Amino acid sequence: MRERLHGLWPVTKKIIAVCVLLVTAGSSAKAQFNAASQPEYPYPVPGTIIPGAWPNPVNSTTHTYDYSMGHISYMTPYGLSTPTPMPGPPFPQIAPPSSTTSDLLVHSWDDPGSTAGIAWINRATGSGMPGTIYDQGFIMYPRGVQDIEMSIMQDSNGYAMWVYGTTGAWYVTVSYYNSTPGPIGPVGHYVDVYLWNRPAPIGTGGLTLVSRTQLSTVPNFTRISQDGHNSYGLCITWEDPTAGINFVYGFMNSTIAGVSFSPVTTLCGTLGETNPDVTFIHASSGLKLQFVYYTLSGTSINITESETPFVLGPPWGPLVVCPTINDVNVLPGPYFSIPNLKTRIDAPDHYGVDNWAYCYIDLMQPNDIFVRFRNFNAPQFGTPVTHNITGSSLVPAPIPLKLNDWPTISFDSVASLLNVGWYTQDPGASSFYAPNIGGYVDVQMDETGALISPVDYMQVGTAVTLSNQEASFTPGIAYSRQNDRTGFHYLVFANAMGCPSAASPDQIQTKERPWLSAAFKGTGEHHNYWEDLYTGDAAANTQPLAAQKKDQVSAYPNPFDNKLGLNISASLMDKTLDLQITDVTGREIAKYSGAGNSVNSYLNKLSPKLANGSYIINVATASGDFRQSLKVQKLNQ
Repeated sequence: MRERLHGLWPVTKKIIAVCVLLVTAGSSAKAQFNAASQPEYPYPVPGTIIPGAWPNPVNSTTHTYDYSMGHISYMTPYGLSTPTPMPGPPFPQIAPPSSTTSDLLVHSWDDPGSTAGIAWINRATGSGMPGTIYDQGFIMYPRGVQDIEMSIMQDSNGYAMWVYGTTGAWYVTVSYYNSTPGPIGPVGHYVDVYLWNRPAPIGTGGLTLVSRTQLSTVPNFTRISQDGHNSYGLCITWEDPTAGINFVYGFMNSTIAGVSFSPVTTLCGTLGETNPDVTFIHASSGLKLQFVYYTLSGTSINITESETPFVLGPPWGPLVVCPTINDVNVLPGPYFSIPNLKTRIDAPDHYGVDNWAYCYIDLMQPNDIFVRFRNFNAPQFGTPVTHNITGSSLVPAPIPLKLNDWPTISFDSVASLLNVGWYTQDPGASSFYAPNIGGYVDVQMDETGALISPVDYMQVGTAVTLSNQEASFTPGIAYSRQNDRTGFHYLVFANAMGCPSAASPDQIQTKERPWLSAAFKGTGEHHNYWEDLYTGDAAANTQPLAAQKKDQVSAYPNPFDNKLGLNISASLMDKTLDLQITDVTGREIAKYSGAGNSVNSYLNKLSPKLANGSYIINVATASGDFRQSLKVQKLNQ
């Protein structure tokens, strides 16, 4: 029995029961979600048949990964000139009007006893709106390939990411562990480099394998992780039980064709450490790699966060580097062996200070998701703080959930908010296989660690049944950690449950949403309190999408203490909003005019200064096509 099912049901019983559910429960689900108003892209495309992949290429997925690059000049042949670029950073969100641009997305899925693969999509720029798909497809990997992760890199002038006009070749670098000798090669860690061909009619489209490099001969599976930065840098890290945490630098050099990889480099003092993950940050102190890994110390687990400069090469630096230890997080246990804490680290791609955060599970508190957050803009000024995302450490406290697993994490496009997503189940419901019993949820935190999303969790449903029933038992959710090339957040999650007769077989769904939108599934969709999913109290969210207001604003929490925010629909995020805050007599207390996606930053700073009492918030677009008034109340506790 896989750990992800928590030993509740045998696999055979799961498949039988799930098949029954899909036949009988699809039309009777009480808690429904409106259809997504932003695209979801399935992989493989429905109807695709892969011989030997039962029941289909995705099957039971336990690990996914996602990476994206937005607003790039990709629709012209290699070598042709394009318009003069706009400077950066910060990077502009809108490409020059005379340049044809698109978004590139890649992601992967794998399961050690099932199938594995990578997928790609090249679509017209304009995320959040249905767009032209220029190129889409996937490549299967042999069974036994694990932890597939990737980055998107650009040749030639790719080192200057903000240069829209570059037309150098784009590459996809894919790292993984191969546990079975065969078509890939001997057992060990690998990195593949694919050329991403220009789409038709300019080129043939798709990916072409140009190199395969074996990174290790480690005989048994150890985790391998990857992250990229801009279009010019990447890092791949893995555990070597005989040496410690190993990694390679990857770099796009304008004088060398393709991706250059450094020799294998070791973090000194890491022998015995396990499960590494890596991310980039480019701050005023320079371009750095942030690592997280852990080990057993007595009966406690020590999670270490460390950093080392990224070497812009070739030439490369020494083969052993000693990182700066930023933090050691002690989980007291008692632990008698090293568990899989499912750690995942992220940092803003560009920011003024070296902020970072990582998420993990603690088997001593098996139902909870934790985030360790270092933030120099928080009152702790860079002192790492642990937040229990499913417990009571967030303000306001979220609703406790049960059987939470496989967390993922990503900073937003303005680098001040943090998204944390995971898979959850609640075994206390009347029927384990009832609709909406499992699925993907998300919270959003601000710089201080306070909960910014509404008091309830945000949830992903599916586009097929309009509920999340088919998301059960596939806890592979991932976020793209590239946060400064687009105002949209790309995520990927598994869909359906491996039933051969299901109308919608297993798929990986790629979704895009505004970073700052609290509507996790899409703009304009009902935002359910979690308990509604189990009580069947879904009267509000069964209304047709057309019956809902396109533009709407709500306040949370209300009443509030010292943290007030607005849940703003995505249609207003990119507009200029005028806010007027008055008391109940009409006396103006404060006002704001600026981008909708910056409103909450303003309110977060204003709300602690407000006295107890009732206030009216008048919200309007600068163009005058939207107006709404909200009454809020401040109550210090």
